[in-house]
Parts: sequence; structure tokens; C-alpha cells
Amino acid sequence: MENAQQQINDFLSRRFKWTIENFSELNAKKLYSNIFSAGGYRWRVGIFPKGNDVGHLPVYLEVADSAALPTGWSKYAKFSVAVISQLNNKFNVTKEARYEFNVTKTYSGFKRFIPLGELYDPERGYIVNDTCIVEADVAVPRVLDWTDGSKTEARLCTTIQIACDEDLLDQIGKDLHFDLVDYDKVRSFIVPKGMRFDLFKAKVATEFGIPVGRQRFWRWGKRLNHTSRPNYLLLTKTGFQSFSQDEGKRVFEPLLANNAYLQFFLEVERGQDIQEHSFSYYSPGNGILLFFKLYDPFKEELRYAGRLIVECSCTPMKILEKLNAMAGYPDDEEIELYEEIRFEPYVMCEHLDEKMTFHDCQLRDGDIICFQKLLPFEDAEKCRYPNLPLFLDYVNNRQVYYLG
Repeated sequence: MENAQQQINDFLSRRFKWTIENFSELNAKKLYSNIFSAGGYRWRVGIFPKGNDVGHLPVYLEVADSAALPTGWSKYAKFSVAVISQLNNKFNVTKEARYEFNVTKTYSGFKRFIPLGELYDPERGYIVNDTCIVEADVAVPRVLDWTDGSKTEARLCTTIQIACDEDLLDQIGKDLHFDLVDYDKVRSFIVPKGMRFDLFKAKVATEFGIPVGRQRFWRWGKRLNHTSRPNYLLLTKTGFQSFSQDEGKRVFEPLLANNAYLQFFLEVERGQDIQEHSFSYYSPGNGILLFFKLYDPFKEELRYAGRLIVECSCTPMKILEKLNAMAGYPDDEEIELYEEIRFEPYVMCEHLDEKMTFHDCQLRDGDIICFQKLLPFEDAEKCRYPNLPLFLDYVNNRQVYYLG
């Protein structure tokens, strides 16, 4: 049984019910449900009916046709699986997860979903008349089709994912502590490869409510150290981004032609006094786009604080007042700065010398600076993780790795 797909906020959700008959007679090591669709992908639920070596029933969700998907595919999903009590709903066992499925990670789930002793307990009602019921709820981000509804072949389209400050604010410190954003949780759009840049920006203006003149786009990419950051600004020679049609052909349209997937950071200037095209001037080699996170050791919380374009020859000392303003601190609050470098295979977060230039600190576009109040010794003793490196080590060590 499969319920109709529903749209919840920016997610498409589907519930799937799997009724497994003759459960005690199953001899297969692994058993799969029928295939169902959610968010344009085909899924199936899997179980190990006889359990595993730790005496539990494993349950997991799998992308059913991963071998047929395009090279480099990935899909973020929020999902839950449940073993249903047929006697009393209070005994239902439900577990939830969020996972980015991709070409090397096609399934995820729970190795110790329910002890076999509980599963076969007749008073719990998980198996009645030798029938077991498993349900799955799968929600994937909604993707808008900007191909005007035409049946355009996939090879003639590009999927573009767009993140903005609101996404960073929503994710950092909640689902995400390292890096800046999980792109599988942001808005996605399918565009024809021949779309002009001015038409693309007009579509973005409609979807995001941001005037064309207040939009500036940074190409996002992965680095060798496994982090993912903005690589470069889609830039005209003026240092801003008021593309002419010819410049759009030179910069934007080749990206569409040569990529099936693109990720952009949408830089937006806001405020009543902001005029169109009034962005901070940026020149490659002279300016750096930096992102900032704020750590509170008393609350053990990390949040997105904002971003700045700084001059390479500038020192962190010269932006301390701006950082204090981001945090809501007094102008003269003493703060410590750290560069978040990587988190795989281990956390690397190093203290930043406030007197060295950003160039000498080897910072580049998309780098992350984390900051916190400078704690006196007596306050530091009251905190479990008085500085950011200790907190990030703690977060990294508590990560839950699901089956797969």
C-alpha cells in the first residue's frame, strides 16, 4: 500500500506500507520491499529477517535503481522507518534519520532497529498471524522545473542548487557544524542549458523575492581536503556582476553547457538604504570572501554570524569591531579567532594570528573564521568545552554513523 505523494514546505513526502506475510518462513538473509517513488527517485526498504550478529533486526532504506542514475548523482532525504504493532500503537517502534545518498552510499538505516526478542514477543503485536508490517516515510527536497514544462531531455538540462545566508543561518549549529551548508537541503532548479543569465536571474528574483540588481553569484565547489566552499565569483571585469548579454554568454552559459549539476551561493545585499549593484567591490587577488561562525562556550552552541569581503592586505585586528557587531558584543570585547580548516579524517581548527594579514594567513575565498569571547581562567573552568577546537572535537566524536 502506498499513499499519494504530498508536498510539505520545500519537501516532497511519501509514506510506504510494507506487509510481510509468512514472516517465520522467510529464509533469505536479506529481504526487499516493492519499489516506490518519492521526489523523483525510486526507493525500497530492506530488512534482515533473521537478524544480525548482535541479535537485532536491521532495517534500512535504499535507492533502488542507483546503477541507472547519472554519474555523480546524490540525493538528500529525511526518512523514518517503523515496525508497527498490530495490537497497540503505543508499541510502534520508529526511528528517523537524515542522509545524503550518492553513488558510493546507496543505502542507510539502523543496524540495531529492534531486538529480536521484542520483535517476536506476542504481547507487543509486531508479528500477528505470521505477518509483520513495516512503514517508511521518505521526504526529499522539492526541485522546480524551469524548462517551461517541456519534455526536455535530461542531457539538455542542468540542475542548479542555490544557497543563501538564510540557509546557512538555518543549518549551522543544528544539522550542521562543519562547513557552511548542505546543498541537498536547499532549493533546486532544473534549467535548460541554453538559458540566458538575465532570464535566470529574473527567475531567481521571482522565487527568492530578491531584485535582480541585488543578486551576486559565487560558484561552489569541493576542495582537496574534502570541504566544500565558494570557489569564485561569477565576475565581470568591473568587479560587480551586471552582466551584459555577451558577458553572460562568456561566463554563465558555458557553465550550463559543461555541467549537469551546479551549486551557487547567492550573495545578497539587504537594507532599506541598499541600492542595486551596491555590493562590496571585489577583485580577485585583492579581496577575499570570508564566512564567520560564533561559538558560545557556556551554551555549547555554534551559529552562523555573517560574511565579509576583506582586503588581502588587511589584518583580522582591523575587523574586530565588525565581528563584535555581528555577535552583538560591545565594540571593545576581546575575542579569539580560529580558522576552520577541515573535519575529515580529523578536525583541524587553528588559532588565527590577529596581527598577520589575511594573505599571510593563507586565507582564500570561502574560508571560515570562527570566533568566541576570550574567557578568563575562572570562566573557562566552568565550561566543558571552553574553546572552539575542543567543542568541534566533541561534535565530531559524537557523530552517529548509520548502516551504509
